[in-house]
Amino acid sequence: MGTGDAMNPNATIEMTTKDTLEAVQPLAVENINKQHKGGIKANTDISLSVRPGEILGILAPNGAGKTTLVRQITTESIPTSGSI
Repeated sequence: MGTGDAMNPNATIEMTTKDTLEAVQPLAVENINKQHKGGIKANTDISLSVRPGEILGILAPNGAGKTTLVRQITTESIPTSGSI
């Protein structure tokens, strides 16, 4: 249990196990592929996992598929195959 918040410093905040990092599911991407119309491949067999509290950076040259990968993870774009 914690106390205080930005609006009411006397407020009491109840925390349950669902609020802890251990209860949060990790992000798991397995064999993600994205092939655009015309056969252009944006991502090929990308797998990664990120546990709660971890920070992941994605570095690659322009046109390598970074934005496509993020769009797939956030469900803005549907992978051709693989699972998230």
